[in-house]
Amino acid sequence: PEITVLQGDALKLAYPDSAFDIVTSSMFLHHLDKSQDALLLAEMARLSQIGFVINDLERHPLAYYGIKLLGFLTNKGNVFRNDAPISVQRGFTRSDLEDLKTMTGLPTLKIIHKWPYRWLLLWQHPVNAED
Repeated sequence: PEITVLQGDALKLAYPDSAFDIVTSSMFLHHLDKSQDALLLAEMARLSQIGFVINDLERHPLAYYGIKLLGFLTNKGNVFRNDAPISVQRGFTRSDLEDLKTMTGLPTLKIIHKWPYRWLLLWQHPVNAED
């Protein structure tokens, strides 16, 4: 009961600073361009009291060909067979995320690689960060 789910345009949220404890994004960042990615991270930092968590795709050849093979072998629908490989192509390398970290001015942003072919971005407000 103490959790409320809200929806809106991630780049145009009309909430006050620190409106939420933690802000999260899952499998969404790769749908934006670089400048929008930076805006989203800045907005997530603004809206959170504690910090944010982002889960997204790694751009990697094995992930790309693996998802294409999975779509073929499982006879998934056209949306999966077309969208999933495109999403992997729009995913991120570590270098992409390091550039994004610099663009956003969030030097304490943690970039963690997770298996298989995922990135986890963690950021805490400096007042909440552990020493």
